[in-house]
Amino acid sequence: QPTPNQVIVKYKKDLTPQALQLKVDERKAEKSKIFGSVRLLFDNLKYKMNNKALPEAQLTRIQKADADVGAKNKTRLLDAGDENQRNIFVVELSEGKTIEEAVKVYEALPEVEYAEPNYTFYAF
Repeated sequence: QPTPNQVIVKYKKDLTPQALQLKVDERKAEKSKIFGSVRLLFDNLKYKMNNKALPEAQLTRIQKADADVGAKNKTRLLDAGDENQRNIFVVELSEGKTIEEAVKVYEALPEVEYAEPNYTFYAF
């Protein structure tokens, strides 16, 4: 049975909120350097040529999804050495949104590999 008010969200490689925030912070720091604005311009062109969203836009999408589902807490499921496992988070929802609604919101994000209810299994 699903754990009440919790969903599991797996982000794609290098697209966790923490990784995106780090990229955004690095881009802000780059802008303050000499010729940093020029470097950012070329970096932005690289994103555009590869049909990828800027880290700022990706992070904003995730933050909006968190707000839309009423995410109260987001905890990394495993802090393992395997990169794939570090991308998995348990999202605790506030009252008012259903698990099904939250799964739909997160699965609509291009940064998310999958979202599903957090099932609890019991041994007999």
